[in-house]
Amino acid sequence: MLTIVAPFHDRVFASIEKAANASPIGKYFERRRQRRLAQLKAVEAKSAALLAETANLSIHNVLLKFNSTTTGLTDDQVSERLAQYGPNVLSASKSPRWWTILLKCLPNPFNILLLILAIISIATQELATFVILIIMISISVGLRFWQELKNNVAMNGLITLVHDNVHVVRNNEVVEIPKADLVPGDIIKLSGGDIIPADLVLIDTTGLYVSQSTLTGETSPVLKQFVDATYAPESILECPNICFAGTTVTSGAATALIIATGDSIFLLTIRLMYSHLHRLSLAKSQPETRNQ
Repeated sequence: MLTIVAPFHDRVFASIEKAANASPIGKYFERRRQRRLAQLKAVEAKSAALLAETANLSIHNVLLKFNSTTTGLTDDQVSERLAQYGPNVLSASKSPRWWTILLKCLPNPFNILLLILAIISIATQELATFVILIIMISISVGLRFWQELKNNVAMNGLITLVHDNVHVVRNNEVVEIPKADLVPGDIIKLSGGDIIPADLVLIDTTGLYVSQSTLTGETSPVLKQFVDATYAPESILECPNICFAGTTVTSGAATALIIATGDSIFLLTIRLMYSHLHRLSLAKSQPETRNQ
């Protein structure tokens, strides 16, 4: 009996999925996903290009590019750049409520089509079919809700990394300030155990090793130092004189210049891209899994 019903259900699922994707609602959601993906790719390319351009400059030219010096920024420069770039915090600082996430998971073309079929089933007194369709909708919404909730937890973990203080050179003095007050062009001091507060380029290092597991998944720390080499935006993660926000200094010390802060950090674009692509891969893999 199961061998007869299973292929029939597979054909039904495939037909529903095809109809949902071909419907005006399905096409609208697909166009919206593609536009969002294109926007994320553009942001990632812009961020990587800025980092690569800075990494390929000499220390002298880096300081000129950001209108900074080894004695640090002045109070007037800091005020101007805070007004221009904003504080070094992520805009998504407040976590959405769980019901908000749940509501965002509901408007899916596949779920809408299943709901229409469920309404038709209850209208025609097909109670068993109605129950099956409601269970399918609940599972679909539940899986997507769980994934969205997990992504928000990961993002909130990243947000908590920007609440510590950092040692920065300003007015030719080393002072301790909140990470939120950092601006592009600031000169900061790093030591073992520090979490990189923003994307930065190294000016001087002493045995600096950084853990980039949040970006690359590598468990071994990477040696960071200034090198005379040219790197393309596509290989920016391999650049030894660039450190990324959210990574950790495992040992050594360094002096570095802040390149990007807040929503401009490279790690944020990577996380948004991963989250978006993961949702797309889940949506595309569902019909393939059922066909198997």
